[in-house]
Amino acid sequence: MRLGGLGYRKFFAFHYGELNPASDPQGFPVKNSVNFPPIIRIDHDAWGPHMHYNGEDHIQQSRVLGFHISNADLFAFIDAVQRHRNGGESLDQIFNFTVTP
Repeated sequence: MRLGGLGYRKFFAFHYGELNPASDPQGFPVKNSVNFPPIIRIDHDAWGPHMHYNGEDHIQQSRVLGFHISNADLFAFIDAVQRHRNGGESLDQIFNFTVTP
């Protein structure tokens, strides 16, 4: 995805949820999606655009209606997290998406 100028964002992940307090030697939280599942994680990585939501992993773009994962905006994500925390709206309402079976 091109982001103006000459920049190119190949991979990204926006994660909202409790992080494991255990850290690796570099100080990053150790992944533990069993005990610390994300509330939502929006990814575009080697497996393509997908999200983790409502306890379901790797929901591919083809199952997400109304939201284009590759165009996810960091500032919109932060705003959505704040709205979710403050108002009790669900994230699918805030982002206006539906996950199909």
